[in-house]
Amino acid sequence: MSTDVILTLKDISKSIGDKLIFRDISLGIHQQDKIGIVGINGCGKTTLLRVIAGEIPATTGERIFRNQIKIAYLPQDPVFDPNLQVLDHLIPDHSVDPEHDDSYVYKSVLSRLGITEFHKPLGLLSGGQRRKTDLARALVNDPDLLILDEPTNHLDMDTI
Repeated sequence: MSTDVILTLKDISKSIGDKLIFRDISLGIHQQDKIGIVGINGCGKTTLLRVIAGEIPATTGERIFRNQIKIAYLPQDPVFDPNLQVLDHLIPDHSVDPEHDDSYVYKSVLSRLGITEFHKPLGLLSGGQRRKTDLARALVNDPDLLILDEPTNHLDMDTI
């Protein structure tokens, strides 16, 4: 097992307006780490995850990551186009180049999560199916760091 640090937070603080969300957080994330963040609703867990993922900037402090690190972030309530088909939701530019058809990779990840209706509009999926589709979207790029905010929302026990 490797202990390479892939991301470091140094004295990170975050304020929104006059409200201090958290302050002076320092931590290192290593390859193969599995970390859970537990706290009451509204204490700043999602904000911290968004700072780690680079979705929003910290107010103070430093976010240092290994060169070429690939981060995937699955938010609590992802925004989606209800008319977009499942497979198109996974493909970054929403189109497959016939000469470089990598759709089998996307279909494979979806299938492992139990999603096989690749051309079904997202708006017709159940909450659990949409969550699995969003999880597949995060996994297809083989990230070095996978950040899941409330990962079990809408999922059945077998999937969890």
